[in-house]
Amino acid sequence: MKRLAIFCLFFFVQPTFAIGCINMKDNWIECLAQILKSEGGYVDDPRDNGGATNFGVTKKTYENWVGREVTKEDIKNLTIEDVAPIYKDRYWARVRADELVDGADLLLFDLSVHSGPRRSVKIAQETAGTVVDGLIGPKTVAAINAMDQTEFIKKFSENRLAFYKRIEAWKHFENGFRNRVKKTQIAAQQMVK
Repeated sequence: MKRLAIFCLFFFVQPTFAIGCINMKDNWIECLAQILKSEGGYVDDPRDNGGATNFGVTKKTYENWVGREVTKEDIKNLTIEDVAPIYKDRYWARVRADELVDGADLLLFDLSVHSGPRRSVKIAQETAGTVVDGLIGPKTVAAINAMDQTEFIKKFSENRLAFYKRIEAWKHFENGFRNRVKKTQIAAQQMVK
């Protein structure tokens, strides 16, 4: 939490870093904090397809971001300041979280980080009863925002868990998946105003 507090302080007092975030709704920092709490620090679990990961950013994701190969040591040395712009651009923006109501923004952002933006959008579309194509547009945003958010959060979380049960990693990470879904569901519900 100390690093997160330092990040938030950095975020609000460094105008050059915050410029890209000026139009973001207030939930960006709260949602990012939740993601960082869920993702934790450096891991390199051979059972996890992501490989070397720090703050939830895999080696491959970071290489794509910086446009070159990186070492595991580079991944170990990542800071919150390094990963925040990746989260904003590759996950938050791609699920149009700024346009979503409180709670739904966290759900889609969290699943986007964990399983990719298209998967997150597909589960949201399934939940909201729209065409399931993995592309979030105005109709999907409107359908999500029009739903009773307690119901959306509950159904989205159930659909997310059902997705996890269908993938190979379930047998190794069942407890982690269940815990993440539950914690994210609770945090999203607490955001509903």
